[in-house]
Amino acid sequence: MITLAALNALPQEEFIHTLGDVFEHSPWVAACAFRSRPFHSRLQLLDVMRTVVAEAGLETQLSLIRAHPQLRARPDGGMSASSASEQRSAGLAGSSVRHAEQLEQLNAAYTARFAFPFVLAVRGHTPASILAAMEARLANDKAQERETCLREIGRIAAYRLHERVSSPISAEVIAMLGKLSDDPLAPTAPASPCCGTATAPADLVREWMHLAGMAVHMGAGGYVVGRTSIARESTAVLIAGLYYDAGTHEAACGCRMDSLLVIAALQQLTQQRISPACDVAVIARPQGPRDPDAAGRLYIDESPSYVTLRQLDKTGADSEAHEALLTLRSAGVPDCGLVSMRWPGRHREWRTDSFPDADTLEWASSLWMRRLLDPLSGSEQQVFTHE
Repeated sequence: MITLAALNALPQEEFIHTLGDVFEHSPWVAACAFRSRPFHSRLQLLDVMRTVVAEAGLETQLSLIRAHPQLRARPDGGMSASSASEQRSAGLAGSSVRHAEQLEQLNAAYTARFAFPFVLAVRGHTPASILAAMEARLANDKAQERETCLREIGRIAAYRLHERVSSPISAEVIAMLGKLSDDPLAPTAPASPCCGTATAPADLVREWMHLAGMAVHMGAGGYVVGRTSIARESTAVLIAGLYYDAGTHEAACGCRMDSLLVIAALQQLTQQRISPACDVAVIARPQGPRDPDAAGRLYIDESPSYVTLRQLDKTGADSEAHEALLTLRSAGVPDCGLVSMRWPGRHREWRTDSFPDADTLEWASSLWMRRLLDPLSGSEQQVFTHE
């Protein structure tokens, strides 16, 4: 793992050596990206590398796709160490004989139709879902499938960058806010929609949740729920993105920054191979009705107390918060999940018409990190009971 600051300081040869296989057997992508240093976030670096691919010529893009190995139940010796690890993580090595035979048959049909290998970012997939994706994509025309492969390659690059480059939480949150913003002066301008850069805000948030090691549920009303899956005796689930306002006695949804802070904190924990102290659920609504200044508002209590999801449902809730409650339940979050309370006068408020400063976000992320690593410390007896 290398820090973003250290990566920015590398000479060109070492930079290319470090990132040369982020795009399979294609160090030219890193070589072109080198010219755009310094990078202010890992997300910006990813966007630049994806844009390099998006702006490459057709034959170069086809060469990149063909540099990827076929998905196989028995990996061959020609694939990179990253590809072999990714395929093992999807359980392909443990495929049944029937699945292995189907995979070979579909590979043959696919390459005969498109003249390049089937590419899929396999994280979160199973052998059965991989086969289903192959069958579905056989119906695409060649142009559609070429762009689909490039999007999947962009997703693979996101996972690989996450595994080898660390970046401050504040930098990642600012970049995420920039990509979700309509402001043309946002810190991270959206790259080309080709090569994996999702254009829908919900798809962006889903990708960031996957990088944080979360299973993702796409709910109604534009809500996205990410949830860690940790085997523990306790059924406690810490919920972010929803809160109980002790001043108005109502449930309410948090702003974008509330959710993004937790996602970025969990991304950092996954990089460090550290599990949060309990299961965590994050609910976000990347696009939809919200306060005009919602992206620039931050409330965090330094000593949180909690209300359960069941208790929260008994309080007053506007239609948006009620829909969020239903979405959390549809994602399997139990009624005993804990939602933080917002006490009048006990939170620090930050508000601006621009993007947040790094110091404020680092302060807020340190509080969330403490909560994720020891969420009930000093607060277990403060759980609010609403009658």
